[in-house]
Amino acid sequence: MDVTHEAGTALQAELRALRSRTVDRTDRETVVARRVVYAATAGYALLFVSAAVVHFESFHAAFTDLGGMAQAVWSTAHGHFLESTTMPGRQLTRLAGHVDPLLALFVPLWLIWSTPLLLSIVQVLAVAAGALPVYWLARKHLRSERAAVHFALAY
Repeated sequence: MDVTHEAGTALQAELRALRSRTVDRTDRETVVARRVVYAATAGYALLFVSAAVVHFESFHAAFTDLGGMAQAVWSTAHGHFLESTTMPGRQLTRLAGHVDPLLALFVPLWLIWSTPLLLSIVQVLAVAAGALPVYWLARKHLRSERAAVHFALAY
């Protein structure tokens, strides 16, 4: 009877040790997966922020895109809600052609750092940050760190 009890106790101890090693390995995989996703997201952001800066500083940013939005933010900061100048020179509210009141939210940042580059950098950071919810959702629904990393990197 003692031999059976001792064997059962030894088996339970081995199962606990195996479970502990599995949990440790899973924790390690989770840490590595998070580091890969966060590093890849930061790398993406750094690369494309650099590209945005070079694009802007080399005068390749077009008026109709970045210029119009930057002027709308500048105008809002100076009391003229989302106004911009058309190519013929007329003052129009940006809401006449585009519905982007979100630009008004950039006014506080614009008062700190008033450059059109601010809009490009925020855009890059917003796109890069999208990889994180993709990773979190994939990890939650697929229950696989590796698959979640692949989904985040594919994003």
